[in-house]
Amino acid sequence: MGKKGAGDFADRGLQRTLVDNSDPKMGEAIFQEVLAFQSSLRLGAQAKAKFQEVSEIYQLRGFRSCEVAELTHVDASVWALSWIDWGPHHWHSASFCVETSCGPWRVIVTKRGEVSSVFPVVDPDRGTGAVSAFRREDGSSGPNKTRADAGRKAERKRLSDLSRALKDGLAQLEAFLASGCRSKRAEVSDTCSWLQELCWEDLPKVSKELEWKTSEGWRPWAQRACESLRSCCGIQELVLSVEEVGFTHDSIPTAFRQGSAAGKDIECLVEDLRWGRVDPLQDQDLLIEAVCHKGRFLSLNNRRLWALKQHKLLHAASEVRVRVRVLPWSDSTVTRFLQAFTSQGEGDSVACRTALDGAPPEAVVATTLGRAFLATPASKLAEQKGSRLKDPPKAPEGVAQTRPLGPNPSELLLGGRTFPSWREAKEHLQKILRANSGGRPLPAEDYLVVLDVLQFHPDPQAKRLKEVTKITVGSSEKFANTPCFWIWRQDGSGEDISVKKCWDKLDLIEKSVAKKDKQRDVLAGGQRFAGVLDSWVIGPKGMNFGWVRLDSVQEKQVPTEADGQKLYLEWSDVAAQSQAYVNANLANKEQPPFKSGQRFSCVLYRWHENGKVGCRSAELLLPYLQ
Repeated sequence: MGKKGAGDFADRGLQRTLVDNSDPKMGEAIFQEVLAFQSSLRLGAQAKAKFQEVSEIYQLRGFRSCEVAELTHVDASVWALSWIDWGPHHWHSASFCVETSCGPWRVIVTKRGEVSSVFPVVDPDRGTGAVSAFRREDGSSGPNKTRADAGRKAERKRLSDLSRALKDGLAQLEAFLASGCRSKRAEVSDTCSWLQELCWEDLPKVSKELEWKTSEGWRPWAQRACESLRSCCGIQELVLSVEEVGFTHDSIPTAFRQGSAAGKDIECLVEDLRWGRVDPLQDQDLLIEAVCHKGRFLSLNNRRLWALKQHKLLHAASEVRVRVRVLPWSDSTVTRFLQAFTSQGEGDSVACRTALDGAPPEAVVATTLGRAFLATPASKLAEQKGSRLKDPPKAPEGVAQTRPLGPNPSELLLGGRTFPSWREAKEHLQKILRANSGGRPLPAEDYLVVLDVLQFHPDPQAKRLKEVTKITVGSSEKFANTPCFWIWRQDGSGEDISVKKCWDKLDLIEKSVAKKDKQRDVLAGGQRFAGVLDSWVIGPKGMNFGWVRLDSVQEKQVPTEADGQKLYLEWSDVAAQSQAYVNANLANKEQPPFKSGQRFSCVLYRWHENGKVGCRSAELLLPYLQ
């Protein structure tokens, strides 16, 4: 987001305030004013378009949306005021959180009685409890349960008989081929005819392979039949179109419970598939285990299959192929299958267990926001072109990969997490933007990461970052369809803030260091040394540097050329993390960033041109002297 122009809040004399920080009487008066519109509340053109887009995505994915009337008919029991945008003389617009039949939606109402924007929001009260709120009816008692148990018992016997018959038939065919005894032909033929009857429903391909053709000799037929039975009695590894595999469950929870993804929402896998971070044909975790039941492959990994089918629905222009491990029928496989087989149809669909029957889970709400509401034209275009997050190129075989000497100057510690560079941090913040919406404060973990990033803003004092108590996600003041972070202070004031300016600053620091590193060599294998600032100078033409003397006693051997010398330290060679800390705590921009006596930890270098020694990657050691 660039500089704010004529269309932003400030130029229009608007200011946003959370309802918790407003006069309760004023908030009640605004609510009553909106309530007075009743059925005359109009849905604006932009709001209508967004509602239709979200509803279409929900419908495509097998979920239901709310009705338009729920977003235009004010009901005090389900409408809650969240924030108010104030003009110079009166309120300009008000934001409400509305509890609809499919979860909460955000509704923005103007003073003129028009709904200017609507979008679904993530409900913080949903989540783990939502899974247990859904109940299937197949566990009920009475005649229905008795019939279901009887049917399951009969199916267990049928599949167990099929398993034993296949193994017995294979053994008989192998014995016949080994002996070549002609007297066994009639017995083998009868066995295979019986197997044909058993297999025609579940294994139609095997049933066909067991059929003897009049033009075929006994041995070729027996060999072909034996190979077919041997194949279905063992594990088969296939690559199939995702449409060829069905579900065994009638409903699934919204999170994985086992494996490396335990605890993660299934929608995370849909997003990973979307951006190419995982490959169904390469990643072992995406292998589908299945059985062939009544002529169709049915998955025993229903959540995994749901994510793959959702990926096909949403993003894949071509066929999505998956690796399938088909298990042979055995007592253990039959037990596992019958425990999983709750589907009432043909296995074509499965429901997600949510608190509101048929409503989308909260993770689907979050990603739908990213696609339908918070996505910018540029991001949509990038996705259409197939933009993907790719791994960095690997070094050729035989070439040793070494870490840069000394600590990587690009590493960032944000909110207690370490990121390899600002680019990975930027990607993480984009995920936070997509996953949060509607004025809900960021979770503590995300809040700390974002707040640390904002310390790199070029003017943290003007933004009063020290007073920030919460951060939310909303639309940019200047660009209505651009998601951005909003900071909220102790006094209730709030404004949007440009994270792009933070990335620009980090990019500038990185490029400056990289340019100078081409002209200098790191000393002492990149070890860090402690030292004290002798003096700092701010001069003309942007000069900003100081002189450091290393401590006389060090844990490591100090290079002779640096021992006892004044070492040059330029502002751009101060670590990015320390620069941000100084900018956030500096009382006056005009004063030097450091005072004499300030302690640092730094890496030493030598210039190619003149052999002089200096400091780089200098980290501020607390306390910070002001």
